[in-house]
Amino acid sequence: MKQSFYLLLYSFPVFLFEGTLRYLPFPSFHADLILLFVLYMGFYVPILPGAFFVFFLGIFQEGLASSLYGSILLSYLLVYFFLRLFHQQLFFQRKMAQWIWVALLSWIQRSLVDSLLLWHGFPGESSLWPPIFFAILQGLVSLILFPFLKKKGTLSTNYVA
Repeated sequence: MKQSFYLLLYSFPVFLFEGTLRYLPFPSFHADLILLFVLYMGFYVPILPGAFFVFFLGIFQEGLASSLYGSILLSYLLVYFFLRLFHQQLFFQRKMAQWIWVALLSWIQRSLVDSLLLWHGFPGESSLWPPIFFAILQGLVSLILFPFLKKKGTLSTNYVA
């Protein structure tokens, strides 16, 4: 219960930073801190409290930031469940492996959202490069954010993969 409270407590600054730092470092692409938090929970938090908070983050992202007909919520849940199903088989304890998995899953999530928007009739990304730059940036930010969350100990002491 205490760890669930800390997950909820950490989700509020994530939304605050996501809203205020949306256009850093560049206006065309930025780090999605909410997706990084979802990926962190996928690597380190079990399915029962984690799925609830991923659903909570997806609903808030859809309701407050944009209304994309549930595509962000669905993509967050799919990425989270993929990580929880295969986290025992994935090697992500080293920095380079973590960077690669975060970049790959960020690119998959972004492509999934674009595909769902295209399916709904909205124009998606026409170029391949913005999602790749987004994925590289996500991987680099995860190298800073994940050790910070693990150092706090509140999210990872009882939730170890």
